Amino acid sequence: MTLNITLATSRGIWQSSDHRLTVNGQPVDDYSIKHLSLTCQDGRALISYTGIGRVYDVDTSEWLRQVIRGVAHSIGETLTLIRDEATRTFGAIAPRNELTFNIGAIIRGHPWTVIITNLIIESSKTGPRCKVGTRFEIAALEVTDANAGVAGVLITGQRDAVSAKDLRLLKRAAQRKPRKPREYEDLLAAVNSRASKHGLYGKFISSSSLTSYMPVDGEGMQTRKHGAGHPREPKAVPIVFRGLDLTQLSQGTFDSLRTSGDAGERREIDRRFIEALGSTLIPQNPLLNRDNLPIPRPKPRRHG
Repeated sequence: MTLNITLATSRGIWQSSDHRLTVNGQPVDDYSIKHLSLTCQDGRALISYTGIGRVYDVDTSEWLRQVIRGVAHSIGETLTLIRDEATRTFGAIAPRNELTFNIGAIIRGHPWTVIITNLIIESSKTGPRCKVGTRFEIAALEVTDANAGVAGVLITGQRDAVSAKDLRLLKRAAQRKPRKPREYEDLLAAVNSRASKHGLYGKFISSSSLTSYMPVDGEGMQTRKHGAGHPREPKAVPIVFRGLDLTQLSQGTFDSLRTSGDAGERREIDRRFIEALGSTLIPQNPLLNRDNLPIPRPKPRRHG
């Protein structure tokens, strides 16, 4: 499991995700990237996820960016594509595995919170209960000043690890303007850190986290890492810009900043940039065959 938090307001979108990847309830990786930045013709979105963190040895973030790369869709078309491909790829392994995408989006200047999930809420004599289905569905809410305290706060994953006090803090934050965007980045990171110390659910959440801020106008987006446990060699946050998959180019930037300046290293960085540029448009989903159908595989082993 994991913890994803999105704050969507009329001033912008803030999102955090932790890094823990678990197998059979035991942590195996504390720097799994569960975060993607998306730019489309009609807006931008931040996407994180909880549930299946890795399947068939492919991280879900890798699957996600390769599903949506190659074609310049609108935000709505892209989210519909994610829903349909998630059903085709992961539906066969349900009802054993939950997968929920937590999304904050700016569409034509308006903030939205969106969930794509295979969880189904059913009524019972003891109250509502959730079960995992074989199909994914979309639920979306436009965020306004009037409903920001409810619609503007989206928490998925180990929600019960977030205290009532922190939930009130998040709801209040959604209804006001921060002095600086960094204030809300720090708030989300602090809530994540406190949730990681929960007596029952904390073991599923890393104390470190990644936060992103997306202004309403889309300019000046920033991403920060928080807490200890980050690797010495940073991993790039997946980026898809109007169909162009810029993730490898972003990773190349990290690599070039680390290089000592040796001529051989610079040539290698240049080679990798050219290779990455050539792959920005090519759909290469490792879980799909050429007919865009799921390849039969054994059941997944890892969850995030």
